[in-house]
Amino acid sequence: FPVKRIHGLGFSLKELKAGGCTVRDLKDSFSMNELKEVGFTTDELMRGGCSLKELMAEGCTIRELKANGVTIDKFLALGIDLTQLKDVGYDSKELRAAGVEAQALGRAGFSPQDLKQGGFSVWEVKACGLPGWAKLAFTIAELRQSGFSLAELKAEGFELAELKGQFSLANLRAANYTLPELRKAGFSAHALKQGGFVALDFYLLDTPVEELRKAGFTAADLREGKYEASALRQAGFTAAGLRGGGYGVSAMRNAGYLAVQLREGGYKASELVAGGCA
Repeated sequence: FPVKRIHGLGFSLKELKAGGCTVRDLKDSFSMNELKEVGFTTDELMRGGCSLKELMAEGCTIRELKANGVTIDKFLALGIDLTQLKDVGYDSKELRAAGVEAQALGRAGFSPQDLKQGGFSVWEVKACGLPGWAKLAFTIAELRQSGFSLAELKAEGFELAELKGQFSLANLRAANYTLPELRKAGFSAHALKQGGFVALDFYLLDTPVEELRKAGFTAADLREGKYEASALRQAGFTAAGLRGGGYGVSAMRNAGYLAVQLREGGYKASELVAGGCA
């Protein structure tokens, strides 16, 4: 007998269900809410032909529907918000596989790390414009492999201490890192000398002569860098060494040298006379 006819005889929906009527038998005669009230499960409603839209309209949650096998593409086709899909456990990898772009996921609250784990490229994650994305999700090596320049890495907030192991000193100088910054990052005076910095650069930072001498700077280098003869004398340079570096008798006398010491250091009589030692 047709369900409507049986129902017309006074049988309740609950009795019809108990009598073996399925959702498919009943859904044209009863509302979705009525079917749920008598105990039909979400799975039974779905297998009985109820649409996803109908189920959601009657209060079925995304979590329930997901648990009952509704696939991500069906939710997306219905226009379900990505934030809701994220909240019920869909990850960036699943959403990416379903065709959702990185920028849409970024707007839905997925972090740079989430997007990387989902398989999006460096450039796709960058395009999302999420704060701190580079440092949060990628290593310097990964970014360099994707074509990032030193200037771009610097602009993304990487510190010099992080970059120094990845780039040469020449590269860092070209990126406008200053001598104070390079010193603070741990570069030695010797390395900085090899990298092209001169004594005058260090003089402007009040770098001790002792350190520069150990770094390989000569008396001539230091004289050109405006260091006084007295500073070199205190650092252990000999009178002969200072003469070889171009320091004149006047500068030597100001450094406290006596005429006899200057003579022993190789200064000629004519130099001593000219320098006022007569």
